[in-house]
Amino acid sequence: MTEQCCSCLSKPVDFDVYLCEKCARDFGIFNKESLRQFYQVSFPVIRTAISVYSGFLKKNSSARETDGGGPLAVAISPTITFQNARRFLYLDRLLRLVQDIQGDVVECGVGAGLSMLHIATICTDQYPHRNLWGFDSFEGFPQPQEYDRGSRESQKGDWSKSEHGHSVLKLLLDCYAMYGITPEWIQSHLTLVKGFFDKTLKDYPGDKIVLLHLDCDLYESYKTSLTELYPKVSVGGIIAVDEYLGTKEQEHYPGAKIAIEEYIADKQVKLYRDKYLGKYFFLKLA
Repeated sequence: MTEQCCSCLSKPVDFDVYLCEKCARDFGIFNKESLRQFYQVSFPVIRTAISVYSGFLKKNSSARETDGGGPLAVAISPTITFQNARRFLYLDRLLRLVQDIQGDVVECGVGAGLSMLHIATICTDQYPHRNLWGFDSFEGFPQPQEYDRGSRESQKGDWSKSEHGHSVLKLLLDCYAMYGITPEWIQSHLTLVKGFFDKTLKDYPGDKIVLLHLDCDLYESYKTSLTELYPKVSVGGIIAVDEYLGTKEQEHYPGAKIAIEEYIADKQVKLYRDKYLGKYFFLKLA
């Protein structure tokens, strides 16, 4: 097949659906039965989302130039899969825990923009004063280290989006605008920074972080993010780590756990596990 995956724009490989193998797994499609259930539950939502996006394109000529944002916007919507909805609610719970503390929300490892969309949606509705910062190379992984040898053989450049011919930053911002996040709020409250962490995090100008969301995958990326940004996390603030104990992600990226525990060993923090999503986060005590 030569058609592109309708979610990430790579080549589809399975399940008689225009999704590549990874995106199929993300949508919960593992066999013919799950494919049938996917269409039963999701097709009405997809149809509605595409209809909404078509209306958005008609009103925004500039968006038509990068229409790759349409499939991405549909894929990362919190309404499109149960897993996306669970992640949305998890981030909402984290933000509620720090609602009375001043400071920014910072994410290292924006990727396709799923978590940042959820955070931005929650903040525009409930915490419009929050400033959001997202850091990512947007060129895939840096060189993995020996620590990073896990069940997934990580390679330099993995998860690169540049091959699709779209500006990832513009695509994400167009996608967020589709969900009703106003351009004015995006321009004044959301900053996406392109580049590897060892080059960009030192230039983060804030000094108060209430939620540091780390989805960094690799040992050096976690170590750099914690070294540069943990000192700026407010007392009572949260450090949420995506690849940690007992998760599928931790098996894929074992270097993450090593880096987290090395850095956090002498810090005054308390570890919590979200009982619904199973992700771990640290509360900074002092």
